[in-house]
Amino acid sequence: MVVSYLQDLKNYDVLVFILPPHWPKIPPLSIIYLENFLRSKGVKAKAVDLNILFFQLFKNEQKDWLKLNSNFEENLFSQIKQREHILLDEIISNIVDSNAKILAFSVFARNRRTTIDFVRLLSQKEKKKLFVFGGPEILFEYFRDKFFAELQIPRSYFVLGEGELALLYLVKNKEDKFALHNNKRLISYEEIENLDELPLIDFDSLDFKSYSPKVIPLLSSRGCIKKCCFCSEYKNYSSFRQHSVSYVINQITHLKEKYKLNTFSFQDSLINSNLKWLDEFCSQIINNNIEIKWEAQIAIRPEMDIRIFLKMKESGCFNLFVGLESACDKILRDMKKGYNKNQAKIFFRKMIDANLHFEISLITGFPSETETDFQETLNFIKENKAIIPKIAQINPFVSYPPSDVNKKVDRITAISRVEKLVSLLKEERIKFTSAYINNLLSK
Repeated sequence: MVVSYLQDLKNYDVLVFILPPHWPKIPPLSIIYLENFLRSKGVKAKAVDLNILFFQLFKNEQKDWLKLNSNFEENLFSQIKQREHILLDEIISNIVDSNAKILAFSVFARNRRTTIDFVRLLSQKEKKKLFVFGGPEILFEYFRDKFFAELQIPRSYFVLGEGELALLYLVKNKEDKFALHNNKRLISYEEIENLDELPLIDFDSLDFKSYSPKVIPLLSSRGCIKKCCFCSEYKNYSSFRQHSVSYVINQITHLKEKYKLNTFSFQDSLINSNLKWLDEFCSQIINNNIEIKWEAQIAIRPEMDIRIFLKMKESGCFNLFVGLESACDKILRDMKKGYNKNQAKIFFRKMIDANLHFEISLITGFPSETETDFQETLNFIKENKAIIPKIAQINPFVSYPPSDVNKKVDRITAISRVEKLVSLLKEERIKFTSAYINNLLSK
């Protein structure tokens, strides 16, 4: 597998990489969307998942891929150099010898160190190709500055938001689209207005079976209609857009037939951003007898009628992830969640009545949260345990720039409140996922 994978790098104009560590259980949509879009425009592009390659080679460390571990993330590339130096040299040589004019990298918080180290090594041998960096981490100016300062690659470009149009501009030598900011080339939020113009995706360029997938990831939309003050998710995009229902049905049918799987995981920020769309989607799944199972993230929206929940269940929805975060009305207002705890309770009851399984997440230690506020959340969970099937995640508040919360966080108090919540769940025999307690804290 390794030899053919490396040999296949030579005949492309654009190579789109993702470095480890990254979630290894499903194919990475970020590089697949870029590859598929460019190919639809006649560009020879290839998605290169080095994350899954090294995940398979590092069998004893695979558990570290599944959790936040800053020490592991900071030192992973040195381990790769030490243990897989022949393979690493072969990868570098094949990239340098390839016809690729553009080398693009998808950068997340977890793989940023490995990406910097890999690119530094690569750039020592490659002086002619364009280096392009995108992904959530590129939103942060301090990280762009760090990248630029550490690498000093003359022909490097940073993309904020979607990468499809940005890469196409570079392929067509339209570098005037990039503004110069502090000696760095930056393109901001060049977004595809009509998402249905995107080709139906597939994962043919990747070894799909190597992910041992039980679900197929997909997107029905980009962006988020919410503006929760602690979240940087909506800042990945400047606008919310959604595929037509018919497009998503075609995408599901295509992937189902191709990969012989009928379980799908929507990676959208929210599946219920557009209630009319959701209603129509469920209706088409039901009316066309499309047998699938699906899961998604959902926001608490008081205006959602029980009828929609019943349709969701009938259309194959088997699990929903709900970001409750707090059950104190004051904190919910401070977070800009857009609902109160009574509305959350009614929302949960509707899902229970529709026989929909769901899981909720909670955040402790939001900067304005007092002990009394936290006690309100404890009381809510205890009083409503009959309508809360499972707690999916509990984490102390973490401010991820560029979120809108810049106040100092009392981490010790926040962590102690997580412990109190877990004790309550055990006492009340409320189901929770132990692996997702404090899972957003780097160890």
